[in-house]
Amino acid sequence: MPVVVYAKGAPDKAGYVAHRMETYQSQLEQPWLKEVRISGNGSVDSIASAIEMIRKRGVPAKRIGVEMALLAMDAGNA
Repeated sequence: MPVVVYAKGAPDKAGYVAHRMETYQSQLEQPWLKEVRISGNGSVDSIASAIEMIRKRGVPAKRIGVEMALLAMDAGNA
């Protein structure tokens, strides 16, 4: 499951978690996101990496928006 982390008004804190089979993407073009992790293996792995990015950047987690129609149930529970 791909995950984009974006703190409102702070594009320098943005990040992207991709599936480990998406390494070709970084060879095609450099993404605008500051950090790209090509390490996910499933939805729970991806969401755990996204949570780590949020904490590492010091983004206050008062409100976290997600696109519920695309969020896997196991990732939502995690």
